[in-house]
Amino acid sequence: MQMPRGREVAMYGRLVNTVEDFVDMRFVTLLTFEVTDNVKGLPEHCELTITEWSPDRNVSQNSKYWTIVGEIARLTQQPKSAVHNHLLNEYGEIAKDENGEPITVVMRESYNYLTDPDLHLMPTGKSFEQNGTMYDIYVKLVDSKNLTKKQFSRLIDGASETLEEIKNG
Repeated sequence: MQMPRGREVAMYGRLVNTVEDFVDMRFVTLLTFEVTDNVKGLPEHCELTITEWSPDRNVSQNSKYWTIVGEIARLTQQPKSAVHNHLLNEYGEIAKDENGEPITVVMRESYNYLTDPDLHLMPTGKSFEQNGTMYDIYVKLVDSKNLTKKQFSRLIDGASETLEEIKNG
């Protein structure tokens, strides 16, 4: 993998060792990291930014995601809430109860789960009739603000792929 000039690469790992050394007439600190990503193709000289890992998403991720959602909404002429719910259905996480079981929700058949800005649901394809009224069964999705950083990164990656597919026809 040859990294294009100016491209940023994010990796997750942990610092395992630091060594103070005297190299080329100056003191340097050698850092050893353990990462799970492939580092082949990284340049010999680069700028390194280290941030403390957090399981929570950050403002930058949030801004990027909602920019992508807005662009998809503009291109497809759909409300942002519909785009957001569609992306959560494709790339989000299923909400689970304290026993680890998916949380199910029953709604009237006429309910439009894609346009609800507050309740994020995934259809199960199952429905039933009770007293002449049809109901659909949904699985509740984790609200994007409650996703971990890793889960939110997956959502952003999926949103980016979706945007590219739309742009490329």
